[in-house]
Amino acid sequence: MTATVTELNFLSVRNEILRRRRHEPRALRRCGIAREVAAKRALLIMKREGTITDFMPTGDLSLADLQGIDFYVVVIERGRRVVRRLSVTGSRWVARTRRQHPEVSVVDLEPQEDIRRVKKKLIKALTLIG
Repeated sequence: MTATVTELNFLSVRNEILRRRRHEPRALRRCGIAREVAAKRALLIMKREGTITDFMPTGDLSLADLQGIDFYVVVIERGRRVVRRLSVTGSRWVARTRRQHPEVSVVDLEPQEDIRRVKKKLIKALTLIG
């Protein structure tokens, strides 16, 4: 699915994804959920440590989710709050996700990945380091 999701075609795209999910292996879906849980845990720690200001998950099959955004993350850049869009995926889907959503920061995570590694990947994806 390479078309951009807009408010106008949101419901048809969402329904198509729901239809495809019925034939998707459950293990694949569980991996995606585990990746998002790991990212959320790391983002909570980063918020507590002051690395980021705040974050918000987009919600499964929301308009933002269908536009490739799993989280909105608020960072301070040059003294101003900036909202970054973040997608969490597996290494095998990174190139496709970047092609489909070039305006979204993409991070590849594996289920059960060490939380310190997850934080490092998130920091790099959010361009909080050079």
